[in-house]
Amino acid sequence: MNLSGHKVLPSKIDEVVARCAGVKEASAFAFRRAGLDRCGIAVVALDGFDETVVREAAATLLMKGQRIEVTIVDHLPRNDNGKVERLKLRTIMEERQGRKPGPSDLLFRGRLRSNGPIWTAAGT
Repeated sequence: MNLSGHKVLPSKIDEVVARCAGVKEASAFAFRRAGLDRCGIAVVALDGFDETVVREAAATLLMKGQRIEVTIVDHLPRNDNGKVERLKLRTIMEERQGRKPGPSDLLFRGRLRSNGPIWTAAGT
């Protein structure tokens, strides 16, 4: 994922956060809020979960001052192949913050049709 020009593999953040006490599973994803790139981390929490520890662990892989937001989920959404659906996690985060995807959240899928590019709202 690209956070303000700094590229980091979400799987690396997943690995570091999953080693924290009280974390059963974790998945990192990028999203924008207030015009800023942020790192979101969805966590399936167990007893002993400490959000501060998770933030500090993730910060070791990110630029200094990068904003990190953590949300607790019951389970990580997965597709039929077992891969975590990070766009669904972004949608969950936005819904919890009372935000609806806006025009700046449009994603270009990279496919072209005869009538032009295909655009979809983030998280759909």
